[in-house]
Amino acid sequence: MKRIFIGIAVLLLVIILGIGAFVGTTAHRLHQKGARVEAGLLEWARANRDITEPYALAQQVKPALADGDMKTAENLLDNALAMLEEPATPKAVMPKHEDSDLYGNPQAVTIEGYEGQAMEPAVTADGNILFFNNENDANAQTDIHYATRTGDLSFKYAGKLEGSNTAKLDAIPSIDENGRFYFTSLRSYAEDMKSLYSGIFRNGQIIDLRAVRGDINPKAAGEINMDASISVDGRQMYVARARFEPGSVVPRESDLMLASIDGYGAFRIAPESFAQLLNVNSDALEYAPAISADGLELYFTRAIEGDVPHIMIATRASTSRPFDTPKALAALDGFTEAPAIPKDGHEMFFHKKTDGKYSLFRAVRKK
Repeated sequence: MKRIFIGIAVLLLVIILGIGAFVGTTAHRLHQKGARVEAGLLEWARANRDITEPYALAQQVKPALADGDMKTAENLLDNALAMLEEPATPKAVMPKHEDSDLYGNPQAVTIEGYEGQAMEPAVTADGNILFFNNENDANAQTDIHYATRTGDLSFKYAGKLEGSNTAKLDAIPSIDENGRFYFTSLRSYAEDMKSLYSGIFRNGQIIDLRAVRGDINPKAAGEINMDASISVDGRQMYVARARFEPGSVVPRESDLMLASIDGYGAFRIAPESFAQLLNVNSDALEYAPAISADGLELYFTRAIEGDVPHIMIATRASTSRPFDTPKALAALDGFTEAPAIPKDGHEMFFHKKTDGKYSLFRAVRKK
């Protein structure tokens, strides 16, 4: 804990030194905000709260100041403060949601040659290759599989995805239009708390596999990046950060956060993450995200205690604005989770639990 406090103090000193190169009202305002960030980080550390997100934002202030970009530096501090002062603006208590009919006509998907359960679908940008995992169960070996398309509702099983699976859980795939493949794996979580891995999908296998680079991994015990979805262009990643209590297989909390890739191929929490997702995250569990190609539609799963999970949609008019209050895709009824859409967005894949078994479904977009 002492090292954490020293690190926070050093960070503030670095920020102050960086601001020292400037004069005027803006510089004075940044000094004040930097001090508030330090106080908030220290308060969170004393309360054993995970400071990963606000600390990562504060760390990006120095490079912005070094570039002479005071506007970005202030934006970073503002977003760190928005997180740290969250008790003053708490997450939304789950309201009675409105419905959307944007996607409908859900029908079961058949995978020729595959007999097991199927969950957490992902599709290539053109919709021609389907990835999924079998049941996520303590008594099952959870692996990633894939299949090739033969019709609107049919695929041909191609086998387990070579290069991605281990004896630990490997699941929840996602892929960008360049073939960069992402998924959740517990192969090293017990040692380093890393759970997101990435490689290149090529000729039916994953090559160049490694943990996702960047400062996006949790540091507090019981927290995990439970799943993630990559944008079509590979520049942004929507991550579900969950917190589990000892002995529980259901998260106590789960919220979405936004990470952006930097010039070195590493992902960092985006300065706008908290503000853009303020209307999305609530006291319920939010997880299994998927973002449209234009960045204007965010799909995800929301689970409310005492109810089955629902697939939600949140829209916005511009990528610079926060997402609006989410709506439930009403036609996707029952126990539904894990939306996935190809680049053109004309269809959506998801899984549904019926009589204790998970299987994949497809819905089509309203014209």
